[in-house]
Amino acid sequence: MAALLLALVAGFLFYSQQTTLTATALSQGRRRGRSEMLAVFAGAIAGDALWVAASLLLLYVTAGLAPLRVIFTVVGAFFLLRLAWSALLDARLGVAPRLDLAERQQGFRSSARVSFTNPYALGFWVGVAATALLFATRPVDPLDHVLVFVGLISGAALWALLMVRLLRFEPPVITRALRVIYLLCGVGAALLGAFVLGTALIQFGRGG
Repeated sequence: MAALLLALVAGFLFYSQQTTLTATALSQGRRRGRSEMLAVFAGAIAGDALWVAASLLLLYVTAGLAPLRVIFTVVGAFFLLRLAWSALLDARLGVAPRLDLAERQQGFRSSARVSFTNPYALGFWVGVAATALLFATRPVDPLDHVLVFVGLISGAALWALLMVRLLRFEPPVITRALRVIYLLCGVGAALLGAFVLGTALIQFGRGG
């Protein structure tokens, strides 16, 4: 259960920093309705789901290699800390996604293509999935990998649903709400990243 919850939080945190995707989805939603907005998010999540599956497969195959587990988990912790810095900076500056992007329609296919061709994705998902599996059963069971997959994708979907709820408000309200969300995400990501890093070092220092 801990692995599932950590994965859910990590998926939400990752999507909270996908500002271009969020801006595109909000813009499409304001012009064409919630269904188009959800199509943008669904495409991105579908593309990321492939990267998540590939990451978990890699982690499953290399589960017996302790040095790699150390590397992957530490990388995941630093990714979370990087997300924390970015979110806190956005909160401090009051950064909010534009709601007036170009008129050309962007839907499921275009966002899926952008998501799937993102070279940053594999490294991030491998690291974050490794941090979630750190709190799974020992030895790691295939079911743990499935739960982490569900958690990461559910966290991304939760961000999409939150943005759908915000869509009904005026831009100034959306900007203020996002500033609070970024602050909470930044604090949460910082605490989570520090906790994961410390836990990983302690566990692996004791021989895993």
